[in-house]
Amino acid sequence: MPDGYHYADGPPLRGIADVLDLIGAAWGDGVAWVGVPADRLPGDFFTLSTGVAGEIAQKFTNYRIGLAVVGDVSRHTAASNALRAWVSEANRGEHVWFVRDEAELAARLSAREHPAGDVDERAGQAAGPVGGQEGGRLGDLGDARGAAQHP
Repeated sequence: MPDGYHYADGPPLRGIADVLDLIGAAWGDGVAWVGVPADRLPGDFFTLSTGVAGEIAQKFTNYRIGLAVVGDVSRHTAASNALRAWVSEANRGEHVWFVRDEAELAARLSAREHPAGDVDERAGQAAGPVGGQEGGRLGDLGDARGAAQHP
């Protein structure tokens, strides 16, 4: 199971101060990734022209903490070609991901720890591809937030 992950369930993030508090807590706990439910993000996060998504993503990147937006973002991506393109690009990167649920996030984090073909010395077996790995609970993850539609 991947280490260094925090699922940030809670009240909606109202502004950048709330985001910085979240980053500060993650930094203090020494975690490498924070999963934030999509419905916890400010509504204007999904309107790229506001700059909110870029500002939030940049804050996480500056502190070298990954941001995973967890949940269904399909209604937002259906309404915006730019957002759909950014989600697709982000999911190919190393700092911001959009995932359907915590199981998908667990699989992606596990794949980072054990890329295909690497040997997991604890189990003595090769680590498989992301699609073949079983997701699971990572600490106190809360409930899944639905399925995202990825382009």
